[in-house]
Amino acid sequence: LGDFVSQGNEKNYRKYVQLMEEELRVPMLTVIGNHDRSRPNGDADKSFYESIFGKGDFAYDYNGWRFIGVDTADRRMTRAQLDWLRGVLDTPNGKLVFTHVPPKYLSRRFRTRSMENKGGTVSDASSGYFEEGASEFGELVSAARVDRVYLGHIHAFGVADHEGVRYVLSGCGGSPHYPLPPGYPHRMFAHYLRVELSPDGVRATAVP
Repeated sequence: LGDFVSQGNEKNYRKYVQLMEEELRVPMLTVIGNHDRSRPNGDADKSFYESIFGKGDFAYDYNGWRFIGVDTADRRMTRAQLDWLRGVLDTPNGKLVFTHVPPKYLSRRFRTRSMENKGGTVSDASSGYFEEGASEFGELVSAARVDRVYLGHIHAFGVADHEGVRYVLSGCGGSPHYPLPPGYPHRMFAHYLRVELSPDGVRATAVP
């Protein structure tokens, strides 16, 4: 879900590619994060990422499901991206969307089960969400009845339901966790998600 290197320069990508060549035993698909660009913030190019992994927007079908990767590394979705997304969401298959930066409408909405009666939320007021194209993105995934949207960027774990779509924030793969707001249960933990897909839907488990 993005941010594989701290900054997208040649030195970091050489180390990352070497790590993949030495350690990977299963196929891996990626979506680009803001740190995977030439600079984490501001104007940046994506040449190293794209030369290794390809374009940030992609879609493919496998076993009755459509997997869709969306590039939000610039903290926005352009009109061209939204038009492309509208087309790839037009399928009878189950649909999963993967992207790095969460849309703005989810700000302060992520919860874990232990938080439901405590009012705790995940927030990053500075740069945790993208705003340009966010509302259109939300309308598209809701209208298409997307089964899950998986998100990174914010260093936390959480779940949010919005307009009939479940969003899963999984941003604690290994980087330092964000500070917890007052009253937030201690649910910040390095983890991965095990996701099982079947004709009956999606079943996911967070594995510490």
